[in-house]
Amino acid sequence: MYLRGIMNWWEASEPYRFRASESDLNVYTLDVELIADGQPYDFKVADNLWSNDVNCGMEFGEQVIIIDKQRELYCAGDSANIKFTPQQTGLYQLRFDVSKSASPKLKIQRIE
Repeated sequence: MYLRGIMNWWEASEPYRFRASESDLNVYTLDVELIADGQPYDFKVADNLWSNDVNCGMEFGEQVIIIDKQRELYCAGDSANIKFTPQQTGLYQLRFDVSKSASPKLKIQRIE
């Protein structure tokens, strides 16, 4: 799975690939540098082919994700972009959790 959005031209590129957590094999993480310029980052979590069942975003309506708050994702071809506006420039960790639920969850935390 990859972070695909405006930060990488929506490509499935290796620097934006989620990696399995060493402590929990149902959690995948990615550390990414984000710039706080007041504009939201639009993105999705998806595979390299944009497969419908793993094209994960939000349901239409509330598409904003707040730092340190876990959100359930909607995985389908018609999922909406996720929007995140960092308040500080720095390194952020995205946690993609596929355990214990029908829908994966995403949490963003600032780590530096």
